[in-house]
Amino acid sequence: MHTHAQYFCYVYDAPEGTPMMLALDADSLPEAVSETRRMMLDENAGSAFAEIWDGAGDTVVTRIDGAPRSGASGLLRSLRRVRPSSRLSKP
Repeated sequence: MHTHAQYFCYVYDAPEGTPMMLALDADSLPEAVSETRRMMLDENAGSAFAEIWDGAGDTVVTRIDGAPRSGASGLLRSLRRVRPSSRLSKP
């Protein structure tokens, strides 16, 4: 039986705001990044930034800063810290 990582995205609409958590339909980190960028452009154009976590509980997070209005991709970087609590649910 093959299992894959479950990725979660925390979207922040303000730098100090409480994040909204969404489960991502992705089997790899590159897919999770693509889906998050697409979601930020389509649904949350005003997002300050998003963070991608895998469901394994690792403390490594991939952060995507909000893209400028020109449609360019936002800055992508990896950080290590504790997962935030969400206003909707917890993985």
